[in-house]
Amino acid sequence: MSSISQPRQPWIPIIAAVAFSSLAACAGRDAGPAAEEPKSAADLYAEANRHDAEAARQDALAAETAQQPATYPCGDTVIHDQSTSGTERLTPRPCWSVELSPTERHKLQAERLRDQAAEHRHVAKGLLDAERVACEGLAVEDMEHTRCWHRGDVLSVEAELSGARLRGARVLFRQVRGLSVEWMQRALACHQAHAAALGFAPTNMSYCPTTVAGATFEVTQASGGILVIVRATDDDVAALIYSRAEALLARP
Repeated sequence: MSSISQPRQPWIPIIAAVAFSSLAACAGRDAGPAAEEPKSAADLYAEANRHDAEAARQDALAAETAQQPATYPCGDTVIHDQSTSGTERLTPRPCWSVELSPTERHKLQAERLRDQAAEHRHVAKGLLDAERVACEGLAVEDMEHTRCWHRGDVLSVEAELSGARLRGARVLFRQVRGLSVEWMQRALACHQAHAAALGFAPTNMSYCPTTVAGATFEVTQASGGILVIVRATDDDVAALIYSRAEALLARP
């Protein structure tokens, strides 16, 4: 069986930079801290706008506190000096210096928020640019649904195993006219980039095993058609991939 390895694509590092979430772990399994849900480009832009709005509020607070006299955390020193415990005068409270004034703290917070907003916009733009590059040249019809939409051309589905452990699915497509390893590779890369730009929304192409967050794929020429191997390192993601693949055999 001959195969073609996936070329290094410019959108892969960008997609990988987005936090992929795993599905909820089975009851009783120590899954550790929950992974952050992947955000869509639209979510990232909205978050950037919220950070900018909060930064503007911090700027306003900085301007307001700049008009106020500096204060130190000494409390009321007059009352404190007159206070006693029994017959003993209380020890005066130290007046520590303030490293940052309220004005400086607000300015620093505004700067941090603007940095976060810029980072969100950078990642969002990267997702959209990756989608544009990956899908460039494909027909609109080919971008609207993945190859898995054509269930009549799915010949077989098998589990992809690593020993006895489920790692994903092997989907064999009929060798139809015009279908090649290179074309399938390109089309599936487009759909993965599109899914990443949407934050891997579960309603987006929910029938396709390759549009799951954390899925990788390999396309090879096989006897009788084109074989797509979809894998995941996470057990739950691998199970979801196989479940979607098996469902392709159920004809509408």
